[in-house]
Amino acid sequence: MTAVLDASAVLALIYREPGHERVAEQLPGAVLCTVNYSEVVQKLAQLDHPAPVEAAGVVVS
Repeated sequence: MTAVLDASAVLALIYREPGHERVAEQLPGAVLCTVNYSEVVQKLAQLDHPAPVEAAGVVVS
């Protein structure tokens, strides 16, 4: 089954927040819509986070 991630799940994974392990389990084959991707990038930019989204294992294709 394909998991559809939202921005909060990706951010939880990046910041190792509670529940990030469950997100990591779903990551292979998971998808993220462009709106949620944009939200993640915006949040990382606001926080001057040095790591790109790809550091969380998210591949843009």
